[in-house]
Amino acid sequence: MLHMEIIQERLEREFDMNVITTVPNVSVILHTTKGEQRIITNPSELPDIAKIDMIEEPYILAQIITKDEFVGAILKLCMQKEVSLKTRFI
Repeated sequence: MLHMEIIQERLEREFDMNVITTVPNVSVILHTTKGEQRIITNPSELPDIAKIDMIEEPYILAQIITKDEFVGAILKLCMQKEVSLKTRFI
């Protein structure tokens, strides 16, 4: 957490920005080999791998409207984040 505190302090000092930082949290639905479903909000809640049948992760369907000059940078970012792309250029 020390790195985040350093970044937050620099943003406040150099750019006069009041920043609130939080730990990322994404819930998943866990299906056990016994047929149970549980919502997991923290990786520490995961059971032994042998007891996991399937994990459902959230996803979004998004439409990005941008100028031509930004398409390359957006595609690069999507590929870095392993985004499944269906592109349509108008």
